[in-house]
Amino acid sequence: MRFYEDFHVGVAREVGSHEVTRDEIVDFARQWDPRPFHLDEEVAARSVFGSLSASSCHTYALTARITFESGDDVAAAANLKTELQFPSPVRPGDRVTLVS
Repeated sequence: MRFYEDFHVGVAREVGSHEVTRDEIVDFARQWDPRPFHLDEEVAARSVFGSLSASSCHTYALTARITFESGDDVAAAANLKTELQFPSPVRPGDRVTLVS
């Protein structure tokens, strides 16, 4: 098991990745973030995103899934000092990669 003190500034490693599908984006949005630009491609095309994209909630949930599936045993206490960056929208066919 890795603990907070086992992580060092400047040391990064790829934890894993996941390819996001259109159906996954829509299914997640229907249940958890039903804004029209996450559900409807025509509405999304007219939005600030310009096309269908995953919600930030979905993107964050993917980090939990990727971490779990990696088998990386990390002790977590409410994700202290977690910093996530979403530099661009996640679209169907994108591969999300988690670097820790």
